[in-house]
Amino acid sequence: MPTGEWLRFDGAPRVPWAGPEARAAVGDELRREVDDALALLDAAGNPFDTGAFLRGSLTPVYFGAALRGFGVEQFFDAFLALAPAPGPRAAAAADGSADVMVDPVGDPFSAFVFKIQANMNPRHRDSMAFLRVCSGRFERDVAVRHHRTGEWVRLARPYATFARARTSVEEAFPGDVIGVVNPGVFAIGDTLSAAGGFAFRPLPQFAPTWIARIRPIDVTRRKAFDKGLAQLVQEGTVQALELLWPRRERCVAAVGRLQFEVLQHRLREEYGVLTECAVESFECAAWLQGDAADFTYSTALLGVDARGRHLVLFPHPSDLRAAQQICPRVAFLDFV
Repeated sequence: MPTGEWLRFDGAPRVPWAGPEARAAVGDELRREVDDALALLDAAGNPFDTGAFLRGSLTPVYFGAALRGFGVEQFFDAFLALAPAPGPRAAAAADGSADVMVDPVGDPFSAFVFKIQANMNPRHRDSMAFLRVCSGRFERDVAVRHHRTGEWVRLARPYATFARARTSVEEAFPGDVIGVVNPGVFAIGDTLSAAGGFAFRPLPQFAPTWIARIRPIDVTRRKAFDKGLAQLVQEGTVQALELLWPRRERCVAAVGRLQFEVLQHRLREEYGVLTECAVESFECAAWLQGDAADFTYSTALLGVDARGRHLVLFPHPSDLRAAQQICPRVAFLDFV
């Protein structure tokens, strides 16, 4: 934080760090320590540029400790000050012929599913989809078109959530976030709209570089394991992958190994299932375009994801280059 910014002290209004109020509240030793840290940030960091932040080319970083409550209020204050107001959002026309701009005020209600959370209510093992309202006015019981499935669904039980607490929502406006109970219908990246005819651009996807074969230790807990794994895959904890080459088996894929530890922890704590997990890593991944039967490469894994897309995992980028020569009938597309 630059030295000219304002700091908040418990029970006191904001005061400038360089002003007499802060000098009276902070001892000389702590002041020197903070000044040194601020000087380091000023020298090593980049100056904040609002335009670069809104374009997505600059990321502000905040330091704090949520468990101790330090810095949390400052982060929320800055988030409210920096977050952009709802604006026109690019979407693809239903027939894929062209892009359209969805106006937050002039167009009917539309929303984007950006998060799925399982076990919001552990007693019922329910799942909730979180929607960001992109345009128009949301009203309870509104009927919307689900772009991915082409079906019309009714949003009958919308909620605002704070931790595990829920309150019913009667209306919402662009920029608001609401949660709806998800009976397995919604997925991250789904577009919902009162008028239909378009779909918002999907969220960026990152290539998995870790594969795990996971199974329940107690085979009598298989049903709970299958349900828990399905819900956690749906919310994006890991990706489901069915390997086709060199042998057929079900696996889970992730960007980092820690995701498998989170998966095992949640299966144990939320579903009562202890698991064994065998993990192996890869350095690069690519989508396979073409007939999967034309792909053979000894050190790679070929799989199909939950949406039926073929994915290839390679131990090293050099293997990808070699596979391009050995398998000329197929193409390998950048995963992101």
